[in-house]
Parts: sequence; structure tokens; C-alpha cells
Amino acid sequence: MVGKLVQIRREERGASLVELALVLFLLVLLVVGIADVGRAFNSYMVIVNASREGARYASRFPHDNGGITGAVRAEAANSSVPPGDIGIVVDNLGGKSGQEISVTATYDFPTLFGSILGTTTIPMNNTTRMVIFGVEPD
Repeated sequence: MVGKLVQIRREERGASLVELALVLFLLVLLVVGIADVGRAFNSYMVIVNASREGARYASRFPHDNGGITGAVRAEAANSSVPPGDIGIVVDNLGGKSGQEISVTATYDFPTLFGSILGTTTIPMNNTTRMVIFGVEPD
């Protein structure tokens, strides 16, 4: 009886290693995918906050395009999104008090394993609209 148990264990010696190799690949792929989704969510939140900060600045100073883009880039400065990679579009630049101004921030998020899905970047954008208020420029 003991000899038969030893023989069975010898026949299954490499089975655990093969199972580990198969399962480990899937687990690593799952963990990296979760990390990529977390990075994407973080980058999207940076884009949302940056466009909001640009619109907030634009509602006070609607004629200052450089200041608006500077506010967007300053908000993204200490984040995972490089400020130079953010595209900024301002609609109704130079509008009057009571009108709406919008700031759109765009970013192409580079994925870790995007080649598996067929894409290496995910386009992200956010538009924030605010009402212009304050003193009219001369």
C-alpha cells in the first residue's frame, strides 16, 4: 500500500508546476489590468480637475488665454499626467459677463498592455463650462 502511494506521487510530481505556470500567467495579467485601470482613472481625474481649474480661471479672466492654459497645466503639474501632453481648447474666449465659457482638456492615456486589446492609448477628455462674471475689460 505504501509503495503504491509513492508511485502515485512520483507520477504527479510536475503537475503542480504546470498548474502554477498556467494560473500565474492569468493572475499577473489580472493584476496588471487592475493597475492599468487604476492609472487610467487617476489620469481621468487629473484631466477633470485641470479643466475645472481652467474654467474657474476663465470665468474671472475670459480674455487671458495664456492664463487659462497656465491654470490647466499648473493643476496637472504634480500628477501622473505630463502637463505638456494635455490639449486645451477654450470656447468663447473673450466673452462678456453673464455668458458661458468652456474649457476642454484632452489627454491620450498610454496603456501598459494596450497592444493585447489592440490599442496603445485611450483618449480622455473633459469639458467644464462656467459663467463669466466680474468687471468688463476696457
